[in-house]
Amino acid sequence: MENVQEVSTVKYAGFFRRFFAAFVDIFIIFITGILLITLLGVLGGILKIDLKPYKWLPMYIFAISYLIYHDCKFGQTPGKKMLGIKVVDSVSGQIPSFKSAFFREFLGKSIIDNIPILGTLDYLWVIWDKKKQAWHDKTIVVKI
Repeated sequence: MENVQEVSTVKYAGFFRRFFAAFVDIFIIFITGILLITLLGVLGGILKIDLKPYKWLPMYIFAISYLIYHDCKFGQTPGKKMLGIKVVDSVSGQIPSFKSAFFREFLGKSIIDNIPILGTLDYLWVIWDKKKQAWHDKTIVVKI
């Protein structure tokens, strides 16, 4: 299989590389999300539907879908690709399955990171962890 990576030879991506990859992805998600919200606002106006209470929900769904799709399809988002980072399964060395990507992105990042202190600690954990992993990475490997 071409996607198999020897996990024992993995070089882990550090804090700043991961930070800048996330910054690129957030920028892509934000621009696309603003366009999506604008389109839904226009559509809501045409259909006379008040979408204001739900205006951020499509952006949230898009963001999670974007991250899960890229992780389980390519092993990297465009931001990770720009910075030479790839996400691989910690056992098989292959790109993550949908289940693993969902667990990492939705349950690991989305829920934990919205709890103020835990979210901060999750990302800062990369600084002092031997494998440079955040808590949401503990079942997945992030490598260069």
